[in-house]
Amino acid sequence: MAFKYCYLLPIIQGVLYPVTFIVTYTLSVAKGHVSAILPYVSDTGVWSLERSIFSFMLGFGALLMLLTFYIRYRQVKDILDRNNGEKLQSKLSRIHRVSFYCTFLSVVGVFTLGCFQVKPFFATHVVGAATAFGFGWFVLVIQTYISFKIYPLLGSKGLNTLRAVVLGIITTALILTLVFGVMSFTYFTGDDITKWTEDSGGYNYHLISTGSEWFLIFGVVFYLSLYAVEFKPIVIFKPKIKLTNEV
Repeated sequence: MAFKYCYLLPIIQGVLYPVTFIVTYTLSVAKGHVSAILPYVSDTGVWSLERSIFSFMLGFGALLMLLTFYIRYRQVKDILDRNNGEKLQSKLSRIHRVSFYCTFLSVVGVFTLGCFQVKPFFATHVVGAATAFGFGWFVLVIQTYISFKIYPLLGSKGLNTLRAVVLGIITTALILTLVFGVMSFTYFTGDDITKWTEDSGGYNYHLISTGSEWFLIFGVVFYLSLYAVEFKPIVIFKPKIKLTNEV
């Protein structure tokens, strides 16, 4: 049996995450759990009912992300294996393999984000965020580099350029989120970090950080959705299973 719809996986992710965060934001604001003006995305998944939706959908999305990058890994590996004469083949194979290992760490970080909310597991949540975005950013950098190197065997100039531009936006948003996030927490004097107001201290820094985080997340989602174009020619066949008499 052949599966010809691999391109749907990036598309599903491109819809899943935005819908999830819009739903959790709407619920959390409606219930008065967070401030309506630019809360952190994670803040919208702290309290029930939105916490359950946030955790489940992040876990499900992490599995889809792992599957997407596995397909990408096999796709690029096949192209590199069929072009052994290329001087860069060995180098690209190594860094491509490293990027796939980093994908596992990034997925673990996403799971951690979903399972350990910012309240009361602040430290664990921050470690999960650092793992998810840190290793995730590294994976995107490597994959962007590989995309340019294997062209024209795969992709197009326009797609690669768009991918590089999106990576630039992601990188800028990641830096702004981190730098202004640290600055805002330095000046925070409120009681609840999920309800940051102008009287809480560091409010302007907070808005820059949270606004950048929304750009960061939607940038990553859009980057992943671009794989739909390159996944269209892929056909996956069910694996063969060999039975032995060994116990």
